[in-house]
Amino acid sequence: MSELENKTLLDIIIKYSEAQKFYRELGEKIGVCLLCEELFSTLLEISQKYGLPIDELFPEDR
Repeated sequence: MSELENKTLLDIIIKYSEAQKFYRELGEKIGVCLLCEELFSTLLEISQKYGLPIDELFPEDR
């Protein structure tokens, strides 16, 4: 299990504030406000809930 899988969106936003834009755009693509609904969810939980690969849930320019 990757260390990233256990990070919440909040953990990532705190460390990488520019990630907010990434999650807003991703949320628009999947039809849910991730920052509203999944802020305290881990990337693994989000991946499983929405059927997204974990590597697509972390901004490229970290």
